[in-house]
Order: sequence, then structure tokens, then C-alpha cells
Amino acid sequence: MKRSSVRFLITSFFISNLFHFIKMSFTAQSLIVKEGVITELENNVAEILFELKESSDFADITKIRICAAERHETEAGTAVVITVPYICHTFLRVFQVDLTDVLSKKLNETVFFVVKRSILAPESKTTKKASQKRPRSRTLTAVHTAILEDLIFPEEVTARRVRYSMTKGAERVEKIAISCNRLTHDYYPVLSRVYENITGRKTVFSNKL
Repeated sequence: MKRSSVRFLITSFFISNLFHFIKMSFTAQSLIVKEGVITELENNVAEILFELKESSDFADITKIRICAAERHETEAGTAVVITVPYICHTFLRVFQVDLTDVLSKKLNETVFFVVKRSILAPESKTTKKASQKRPRSRTLTAVHTAILEDLIFPEEVTARRVRYSMTKGAERVEKIAISCNRLTHDYYPVLSRVYENITGRKTVFSNKL
């Protein structure tokens, strides 16, 4: 046998084994990108996503990673909030509606997706001056608005109003109306509690103000 043929066989064998190793090393846990201990809930979510990759409807599901999955207790039931890295934002939007439905059925809980974002504090006399101006997308208001858009996608905000309760020490309450093409009335109190838990903002949602 010629030396070139032997070299070709060795190279082919190496490449085939490399692809096999890569395929075998891709597991459900490889979908989780976080520092620290992975919770049972995060494992369950990752396993569901891993199983979905076999479906032709979710062919590119492997491009989505999760940073965290947290369970929120509300008066209307429990909800699961799944956080994904910002780099997966575009891919998430493609599958978000279908993924939300599938995960809600499998977990038997209301499921929300949010994108991981960072808030930059404004400059002050005590903080070191940054080399560049703070992006508008990193302000507190912009991040909270983006989180709301994540939670209600594909619905949209149609109106909003801020009121202050004079009987509770001028407590700030924001009322937000969102389109309700896919939503039920049981969904609104769950959304209100989840949004308040994430942002600290007391909010009442409805289909109209």
C-alpha cells in the first residue's frame, strides 16, 4: 500500500472519530452556560430543549443556550422564567412562541423567556469617568422595557399609565395594556408578579386601560 493511501486512511479515521466525539459530547448540560451549581429545574429545561433538537421544527434549537431557570410563586400558580444569553436573542425570537407552548405543557407551568442584559449606573462625582458614554440600551428604564418585551412576546404594549396610591404612602403603580391575541385573563396576574419580582416595579396588566 502506498504511503499516501495510508496517510489518507489515518486522516479519514481521525476525522470520523473526531465528529463522533463532538456528537457524543453534545449533551443536555452543554446547553447550560452558567457559573456555579446547576439546579434540577435548569437540568429539566435543558433536557427538554435537547430532545426538541430531533424535531424538524426545532432544527436550530442547539444555537440557544440558557443562563438560568427560576421558579416564581404567584397567587395564580407557579411560573418558570428562563434566562438566555444576549447573543442568543435573535435565535430565541424565532422559536420563542413554540418553545413557550412546549415547555409550558411539559412543565405544567407558565413559562417566560428573558434575555440577560446589564444595567450600567449613571456617572456621578464619586464614580470614575467612563471612556465612552453609557449606551441608552444599558439604562435602567431601557432594560426594564426590554424585559417586558421579552416576557410578553409576541404581544405588544398598547398603552401605559402611572398612578400613585395616596392610601399606601404614594405607592407607584404602573398600569400597562397589552394586545391579547394569545393571552387569557389568568395570564395577567402571573405576568404582574413575575415582572415585579424581576424589576421591583409594581405593575397591573390588562387588555385595556
